Amino acid sequence: MNNLINQDALVQLIKSEVDKQVAKQSFEPRTAGLTPQVRKDYFHGKGVEWIRTFIFDRYPETNEANGGWVTNPRKSIHGKTTTIWLKPARKWLDEHELEIDWNEKMPT
Repeated sequence: MNNLINQDALVQLIKSEVDKQVAKQSFEPRTAGLTPQVRKDYFHGKGVEWIRTFIFDRYPETNEANGGWVTNPRKSIHGKTTTIWLKPARKWLDEHELEIDWNEKMPT
């Protein structure tokens, strides 16, 4: 009796599902700078100054000094490199998604 299952299709299906599960469990670093990828994934692709003005300045609780998830939101005597703690940033941004006006324009 011939095989009733298309083995090639089954192998492709299993491989596809395994790849999806591996991608879900892929390594995510603990911290990152305001790189283009972080801005795309976390901040709707907004520019660095937009993020500083409408997120970091408007919500001081995001600052690590206030218990938040961003270190050095702006250059200061304490440091000049902005660092985002990704896991708490994602949680906070998810909780405040609708509160933030993502269409707000930078002042001219």
